[in-house]
Amino acid sequence: MNKKGKTKMPAGIKALWLKALRGKSKLGEYSQCRGSLSKTEYVEGVVLGTSGAEKHTFCCLGVLQNELNGFCDFDHDNSEVIGLKAYPASSYPPDDVCKRANLNRDTKRILSKMNDNQNKSFEQIADWIEENL
Repeated sequence: MNKKGKTKMPAGIKALWLKALRGKSKLGEYSQCRGSLSKTEYVEGVVLGTSGAEKHTFCCLGVLQNELNGFCDFDHDNSEVIGLKAYPASSYPPDDVCKRANLNRDTKRILSKMNDNQNKSFEQIADWIEENL
């Protein structure tokens, strides 16, 4: 717990996540999506399997998932996961990611709501994480 009585995120994970949300990840800049950890959009007019055929977008929690566990993409109806590991469909990262990042249920709900319902930018979400976690 930190001085505000809130759960504290490990400093290294927090720094990694903040850099990624602010467009300074070693993996590149993330594009934001709503309603799913991540989505893959197929670009029209490009042959699939070639560079530029897919556009991956992420919610703020999907960025954390990607930074800690590698790419994981939900299909369009959110019932199946395609990627490095298979997880049950969820709007939240898998338990192992949440445990490593020390994210409780309330914090996940707050972040999901900021991303999906309040349409906060990654920068605004990063500011909240910096202040509260």
